[in-house]
Parts: sequence; C-alpha cells; structure tokens
Amino acid sequence: MPCYVEFYWTGGTDEFFEGHWVWISTMQKISYTDWFPGNPSDSGSGEDCMEIMVGLSDQDTTWNDVDCSKKANFICEVPYVQCNLANTCTCTMLY
Repeated sequence: MPCYVEFYWTGGTDEFFEGHWVWISTMQKISYTDWFPGNPSDSGSGEDCMEIMVGLSDQDTTWNDVDCSKKANFICEVPYVQCNLANTCTCTMLY
C-alpha cells in the first residue's frame, strides 16, 4: 500500500451543468473516465472540479470530484509546435 497520496487538478469540471463533465480549456465533453468507485459523488454539493489522485491504492491513478477551492498540484496545458522541412507547422496541445 502506498505511503502517501498526491492530488493534481486536471481541468475537468461540471461547474456549468451538474453531472456533465467537460474540459474547461475547450468545453468539450469528457468521453474517457477513470473515476474512483462511487465518484463523481458531489458529496455535500459543490464538488465541481476533477482531480487525479496518485497513490491512493494499488491503482496507478484515479479521478475524484472535489471542491474547486481545494489546494492541489496542477498539470499545465502547453502548445507543441512541430514544423516540417517545407516550414509547414502544426500546433498540438500537450498536457
């Protein structure tokens, strides 16, 4: 069993419509999920942000819904620009 748990914000939210989870940066619906059993629970109401929990169990990671004011680590989204020999570039968002 792990000795500690780390928490990371993901950018997932259901703040706009309860139970409908979207990525805040694009407002696209979240199609893949990896919720911890019993979640999202909106326990006590107001759990509108998604965090990744690392080290909670033997699983590598799992998701939890939590109050958006909770302090946690974060994962940044940055653009990745790749250019070919013809100087044509594409931009992809990396997490």
